Amino acid sequence: MALSSATFAFLGGPFASNGTSQTDKIKHLQDANSISSTNNKWSISSHKTLVSNPFKDYIHPTGKPNFAVEDDIRGRHERKLEEMKQLFKHVRGDSLESLAVVDALQRLAIDYHFEDEIEAFLQRHFLISTSQYHSHRVDANNLHEAALRFRLLRQGGYPIPSDVFQRFLNKMNGGTEKRKPQDKDILGLTSLFEASHLGTDGEDVLDEVRESTGACLHACLPDLDHLQARFVRNSLGNPFHKSLARFTAGDFLRNLAGCSYGWTKNLGELAHLDMNIARSVHQREILQISNWWEELGIGKELKYARDPANEVDEFQDGRDGSYVECYKQEFQGSSDEAARDRVKEMITEAWKRLNKACLRPQLFAKSFTRSALNTARMVRLMYNYDDNHSLPIVEHYMKSLLFGGPSF
Repeated sequence: MALSSATFAFLGGPFASNGTSQTDKIKHLQDANSISSTNNKWSISSHKTLVSNPFKDYIHPTGKPNFAVEDDIRGRHERKLEEMKQLFKHVRGDSLESLAVVDALQRLAIDYHFEDEIEAFLQRHFLISTSQYHSHRVDANNLHEAALRFRLLRQGGYPIPSDVFQRFLNKMNGGTEKRKPQDKDILGLTSLFEASHLGTDGEDVLDEVRESTGACLHACLPDLDHLQARFVRNSLGNPFHKSLARFTAGDFLRNLAGCSYGWTKNLGELAHLDMNIARSVHQREILQISNWWEELGIGKELKYARDPANEVDEFQDGRDGSYVECYKQEFQGSSDEAARDRVKEMITEAWKRLNKACLRPQLFAKSFTRSALNTARMVRLMYNYDDNHSLPIVEHYMKSLLFGGPSF
């Protein structure tokens, strides 16, 4: 069954980019800036059991791992890759379709194969965005395209100005948001919300855009169909710039089937092959680390290193630290709510500085800024505990990444 009109438009027009690019190995990590409202602490004390060999079900009777990637898969991958490069040569560099290409490649975490093609598209759109004509044509009719272009260029390091959205923001705050949800440009608002996370210090317009579009999209949720609501919730909860493409590529791959562009079928096949190869690499690395640790024999040599009695005696209960509690210790008298709000502001400010450092001309190598972004993206994933003080999303993502599962 086809996706909703908003999702279709999103797939058929723009996609999102994460600025992730790599060579031999495929590494993508994730983060966003949210603080858990729970006052409970997560403790490792109740999680004493460690998995000794997570790949025991993937071992042949011969004792060898079943992680080999068939030469046929690699051959098909190379042929499909070359086929896609040829197809993209026929895409106009200044078109909405070219933005869709860049967005799809980055959402599927295969953009590192197409760095030259992506750079050529972005250079063309940077010229468009900086033209005098373009600066006066951001309105409700092309909001989605303008927001997508802005986000992709910012993620690519291009210092495109953000004041192009001021006109639309003025209209939105002037009362046009009172329209019925079905009359709203859900796709455009969602794209604008995603773009607002690329702000730097002093760009108040993007802060206002994020607040206004976020509130508007939240208000529209009850009146959207299931697929539209899921699409909006995903963007509100996990803005792509602050997410890890490798973990979210599976969902996007499933939605890609409904896209209207002729290259999407081949692109989906390429992404699936690439995921299989990446999964094999990750599995082999994890197995090597697991075997290395077992052969090292540290657990046998240092039998009392993790003695629970010692932990109690030394008041080492294994509890994880909290940003909020650290802030309250430093600023005595702060309430939980005030501390949480301030920490959120600090995270937002840190993201703005990081976004600024990624714009051209860059002081650091591209590989370094990419690693810094991915490290920041990992924070939410690793500290997003649920009410049971566990990290189910991490387990879900890791199983999907290593063994396939629902996300793939």
